[in-house]
Amino acid sequence: MRKKGARKMIVPAPITDEEVVKRAKIAVEIAIMKHKAMGVPIVQYDEETKKIYRVFSDGTREEINE
Repeated sequence: MRKKGARKMIVPAPITDEEVVKRAKIAVEIAIMKHKAMGVPIVQYDEETKKIYRVFSDGTREEINE
């Protein structure tokens, strides 16, 4: 028996793994766009060269040496 004025809990529908991956990719894209708009450099991994780069909002990039 519910108390008077109590709200009924809504259970969200489960989402698939594909939907989780899709949402994560979109969140990353949004974060990158925000950093570029604010002039904050991002870090990017180049799979071809196997190197890590700092990429600035003007498109220039510099290799990060460990």
